[in-house]
Amino acid sequence: MNRDRWMIFGAIVAAALFAGLASALHTDAVIALDNRMADLLEGNRFLALFTPFGDARFIAAVLLTAAIVLYIRRNWTGLLFMGISMGGGTVLNQGLKQVFGRLRPDIPHQLASFSFPSGHSQMGIVYLMTIAFLFAQSVRSGNGRRLIWMAAVLLAVLIGLSRIALGRHFATDVLGGWMLGLAWFLLLAFVFNGYGNGTSRRRA
Repeated sequence: MNRDRWMIFGAIVAAALFAGLASALHTDAVIALDNRMADLLEGNRFLALFTPFGDARFIAAVLLTAAIVLYIRRNWTGLLFMGISMGGGTVLNQGLKQVFGRLRPDIPHQLASFSFPSGHSQMGIVYLMTIAFLFAQSVRSGNGRRLIWMAAVLLAVLIGLSRIALGRHFATDVLGGWMLGLAWFLLLAFVFNGYGNGTSRRRA
């Protein structure tokens, strides 16, 4: 199976897992999982340190820096990819929050917005994968490229776990965010990768 097929296969699987989780939010098994993960992670100060990496201001700073680099390189396709991935991902997250209307964990001074899927988790996946996708290919070393992807995945996971540690989200909010973010990113990567290959063939 080539890379394009892996991308679309991964997007379909992630979307299916998200749909399955969303349909089971109010089941006893999901509630038990949420409670168990909250008992395990809530109050973890180490994990809480990673929430700022998923905050809107930090993401905006990273994307602005990336956009400047892409502009200097005249990488218009990369700029378009980044804009669609972030803009579309944000609209998707906010829309689905309204659809599911799940309340956040009951803690003092809780955020007023809905809980499922977690925006930090979803957009953490989207922006970190987008940065890795756009810039890892310019690294000559295979080990270097793998390191970039591993760092992106690890940070995305830690951002999600930090939301449980802070009591801002249930574990299944985070899982849903990861699944949705991965599905969205892989779908776009599949489309843009196919566009790039088609452009290369036409130029040849």
